[in-house]
Amino acid sequence: MSHQDISTQPAPGRTERVLRWATTALKVIMVAMAILAVYSGPIVWIYSGIFCTVFVFMPTIVYRYTGLSLPVALEFLLFLSLFLHVGGGALGIYSMWGSWDIVTHFVSTFMLALVGITVVFLANDHLDFMVMTPARVVLVTMVIAMSLGFIWEGMEWSADRMFGIRAQDGTADTVLDLVMDAVGGMAAALLAVRWVGNGTLTRMTTDIGRVLSGDRHITDPVPLPQ
Repeated sequence: MSHQDISTQPAPGRTERVLRWATTALKVIMVAMAILAVYSGPIVWIYSGIFCTVFVFMPTIVYRYTGLSLPVALEFLLFLSLFLHVGGGALGIYSMWGSWDIVTHFVSTFMLALVGITVVFLANDHLDFMVMTPARVVLVTMVIAMSLGFIWEGMEWSADRMFGIRAQDGTADTVLDLVMDAVGGMAAALLAVRWVGNGTLTRMTTDIGRVLSGDRHITDPVPLPQ
């Protein structure tokens, strides 16, 4: 489906408004956790908190100067993932509740896989290099999910060696993390199939799609909200 068909898509509804409020709440909580980490957290979580505090303002800055906005569902999932990870470390939840890591892996992989398939969708809409059948959407999403899962495990291994934070707790922990990555990836794949099929992904990415197709230049005036 082309971005030219966007007028046929439904306008943002109550769900998107709720997600925007929830995302704002997560941002406020994350700034508070970053401040807490500075005073009481291990150094790795202090750095993570500072990064998240800066990152909180990035979507607003990007929109202010380019008019490009991250799809609200993806922005919510992004900040939910950061909240679970940084909050789990800064507040010591990882050590208090073993299942926190499982939840974090599922949500993070779910989010990253959706972001990845959205990037592929946008590239394909511009370059038209494949037909995005349901089977291909599932395959591409799962490849993205598991690739990122393996990269994450490598980063945890490196963090253990550099900071001694015990992000990994043996082979069983690593295998369980990868299983949750697969589950999160499959959930993202099924949702992506629905989004591609019913045009939701087209509507969510209309601003970015117009820039890529040349209908709007990134330096054009920011469009007024409807």
